[in-house]
Amino acid sequence: MNLQLGKLFGRKPALTPAPDIPTIVSSPLTIDDSAPSDYDPNATIAVMDQMRAAAASASPARRLPLIGHLSTARQFQVLGLLLATTFALMLVAFGLYAIEARKNTAQVAASTEMQMLSQRLVRGSTQAEMGLAGSFEVLKQSRDEFAANLAALAQGGNYRGVTLSEPQTEAVRSALDEVRKRWEVIDGRVAELAAAQDILLTLSQAVSNVNQGNQGLLELTEQLAAQVAGVGAREAALAGNLVMLTQRIAKNANALLGNEVDSDVAFLLGKDTATFRDILAG
Repeated sequence: MNLQLGKLFGRKPALTPAPDIPTIVSSPLTIDDSAPSDYDPNATIAVMDQMRAAAASASPARRLPLIGHLSTARQFQVLGLLLATTFALMLVAFGLYAIEARKNTAQVAASTEMQMLSQRLVRGSTQAEMGLAGSFEVLKQSRDEFAANLAALAQGGNYRGVTLSEPQTEAVRSALDEVRKRWEVIDGRVAELAAAQDILLTLSQAVSNVNQGNQGLLELTEQLAAQVAGVGAREAALAGNLVMLTQRIAKNANALLGNEVDSDVAFLLGKDTATFRDILAG
């Protein structure tokens, strides 16, 4: 277009220089040999040679004693059998330990129960001496259980389904002997109470009747003393004695129920009863 227009208008076309196109020159890849390398193939080969030499010079593995001459499969069979036997023995040992632990627990429980039974015997004896009906059954049961526990601990026996062993140490045997000596004394007194059950129950009922009738008898004797006060001095004194005897009879009757009864109390009770009857008749 510029050439044609220049020719039309009589001008020379202006020449425009061609743009410079940059030229990219590829250079060959080069390896930088300046950086040092830590890999040394010769050193690695030397290390492997040393390892092979050490393995070759090492002593061969030691054989197992007793079974080292057997084949590997046979050795594993023998070792497995020994392992199973050891496990079975361990179970047996645990079983024996559990049995002994159960026996020890039963022995402690039996001795602890004996302490409780001794306290129940004391309380039951006191109630039995007072003539309480239910106390005799408790007393007999406590006596039998205490004797059974003592026999099981001293001689070996059954306690609540567990078979106890005889004492193994001298200290335990000595302690049980001391308990047995004291128990023989207590057992004799308990046997006496059990034999006197009917007498004590009758006495308890008699004392209860005295206590129930004493209040009414006391009121009647007081009324009698007030009525005969104007009759004469002797009659008034005798009526006053009846009031006094009423109270003393009740007191001595209750004194018959207890741990220790004085023989004079029973004699005085009989004498007061006879005197009251004579005065009333007179």
